[in-house]
Amino acid sequence: MAQIYGGEISTDDREERRSSLSAWPQDVQLRAACAIVDVCTKKYDEALELLDAPRPGTPEPRTLERVRVLALRSMGRSEEADVLEQELGEPRGFEEFYTAAQIAEMDTDPLDPSSFERPYRLAKSALFASPAPSAGLLATVSRYALASGDAATAEQIQTAMERRFPGVARVWFNGALIHSRANRNREALAAFERCLELDPEFSQAYASVAVLRAFEGDLEGGQRAYEDALANDDEPQAKLRPRRSCA
Repeated sequence: MAQIYGGEISTDDREERRSSLSAWPQDVQLRAACAIVDVCTKKYDEALELLDAPRPGTPEPRTLERVRVLALRSMGRSEEADVLEQELGEPRGFEEFYTAAQIAEMDTDPLDPSSFERPYRLAKSALFASPAPSAGLLATVSRYALASGDAATAEQIQTAMERRFPGVARVWFNGALIHSRANRNREALAAFERCLELDPEFSQAYASVAVLRAFEGDLEGGQRAYEDALANDDEPQAKLRPRRSCA
């Protein structure tokens, strides 16, 4: 599965989230994620339709209005976006902090650790406000910590995740990235392989294994992993990174 934030968005991933939303129409966080994907793939009308869809018995969440700001700005309707953003003010509550962090990541630069300070701060606020942090939220905070240069916090969160969510593929993928950043290539490979045991269709992990094996001199193993990545990626050319592609 492709990662929505800080990774790539595929057509399959979009359809999978849409399918999940059909089963859980009241899930505000999932609705926000689906709308963000629509904005990133320039399906603006569908994004606004999601944000405007009635949810009986559910108050209008500020979380979705955060995504509306993103949609309006991406559509070139900057004045409307500015007005709404000013009305919203600072984020409040777990879901809004989490969504704001993910939106803020779109303006980061992987080569500039300081650009991750805002999403990292917002994600930590989401973590503190969450009564029961999910594996996804913990992995996001850990990833932002690593990207901003706070490797010690990233490692601490990763250790906690592996104990609490040992059966979640994304957790091991996240750990592999931490090991790789610290040049612990053997540990990184072991974590990627564990990720693939849990989710054999995790194409990002195959691609990462290919790079690591080639770097270690195992060109044949790297080629096999690369072919596996392509085999598990139905539309390798139909993907885009959300970070700057949403503008």
